[in-house]
Amino acid sequence: MDRAGPGGRHSGGRNVSRQGRAGRFFATLGEEVEIHRFEPHEFIAQDDHVVVLISSEATVKRTGRKVTDHLAHIWTFRGGKLARFEVFSDTAAIVAAYS
Repeated sequence: MDRAGPGGRHSGGRNVSRQGRAGRFFATLGEEVEIHRFEPHEFIAQDDHVVVLISSEATVKRTGRKVTDHLAHIWTFRGGKLARFEVFSDTAAIVAAYS
């Protein structure tokens, strides 16, 4: 599982479990931003995929700048386990908050 976001693009490597990579993604996010609002509005499930539409507000700790975002999480499962996690967000707004 790769992560592309405020901290750049990350890949956990072959010897790191998916749970470890997901845990590292959320740990890094928690270190970099203070989340004020994270509201899932809609869950769309079909076959092995779940799409979650979300609105959020956060402050980048390093810059003190706030960012409001509307994003989508796409979760893909295989055999009852997480196989892929993708995030689509307003990257221009995020980059501006980090700059």
